[in-house]
Amino acid sequence: MKRSSTASSGSPNNAETTKVNSMASKNIKAIKNTKAKINDKSKINTKANINTEAKTKIKKHKTNWHEAAVCALKIDLRDYADLLNFQTEYVIGKNYYRLDLVIIKKLTERPILKTIAKNFKKFNIFEVKGIGSAAGINAYIKATAYALLYIEQAGRKDKKQYSTMDATVTLLSYHYPKKLINHLIKDADTPIEKLSDGIYIVKNGFIYTQLIVTKELPPEDYLYLRCLTDDLTDEILINRLSKDFNEHQREEDYIKYINQVTGVNKSRKGDSLMICEGVLNLFGTSSEEIRRKEAEYYLPQIDELKADNKKLALSNKQLNSSNKKLTSSNKQLISSNNLLTKQVNQLKQLLIQNNIAFELDGALDEEN
Repeated sequence: MKRSSTASSGSPNNAETTKVNSMASKNIKAIKNTKAKINDKSKINTKANINTEAKTKIKKHKTNWHEAAVCALKIDLRDYADLLNFQTEYVIGKNYYRLDLVIIKKLTERPILKTIAKNFKKFNIFEVKGIGSAAGINAYIKATAYALLYIEQAGRKDKKQYSTMDATVTLLSYHYPKKLINHLIKDADTPIEKLSDGIYIVKNGFIYTQLIVTKELPPEDYLYLRCLTDDLTDEILINRLSKDFNEHQREEDYIKYINQVTGVNKSRKGDSLMICEGVLNLFGTSSEEIRRKEAEYYLPQIDELKADNKKLALSNKQLNSSNKKLTSSNKQLISSNNLLTKQVNQLKQLLIQNNIAFELDGALDEEN
């Protein structure tokens, strides 16, 4: 009976215990599920962070399109190098407005056969747009205004009277400037003439203006401007560029140009970036070789500048030492002079007190 009593009195406790265990089991499962979800989210966040870092690395690379465009223009107009003077980032006005490029034609009477420069005047102002944008209305207005400022400033500098007949404006971009051309034709009633592939002339303007679309330029005439792109995949163009570059691979403008073009021509594979070494290989070179050539070109100049700087520092040190010695000698001279003056004055007083006539040297007498 006692056993029966114990069993009957223990039944409710056993049921409660079972209920508690069941609830605990559910809580443990819930905790495990929560942890699993947290881990999954953590993995997702980690992957997101990795992707964000990869994207950040992509954004870090910047191409200097202005430098690349200037180099391309210099190279494509190399037959007239003695006739043209290239001035980059030219500052005008008191507010320090900057022109991307000014090409000064030294002898205006000498013809240039290349279409892009056939109508060059004395001063030729360039506005260069990046690969992702076309020349717009604002760029057109800004370039025209800057050209007028430049003409006025050049006139004051040279003490001559220049006019809009002495200058041209060129807007250079990779993309066709559709909005600008539509605006000029429809809103400004200004006709546009296609001079040749990739070169458009703004007619009836008060200053000669041309629009250059680099991706439309014929590569046989403008190889380097034509290859100024972030999608250089045409093997014919690459082979042409390779052949010409190999003939000039130690020249500064070519090195700068190739660095910019190969730097921007990237392909993405997975989450990592990879420079198109295939493009470089077709040039008969590699990114490592380009860096080496750049180092070979610039490092001797840097070393030479460092050596000159050391010499200058040594000369400056010697000059300071000589200056200190001179200052010290000057102080001693002044002290000796003061002592001599004092002694002379004492002697004069003694002579006067004893009624002795005397005559001093004129210089000393005058000094005292």
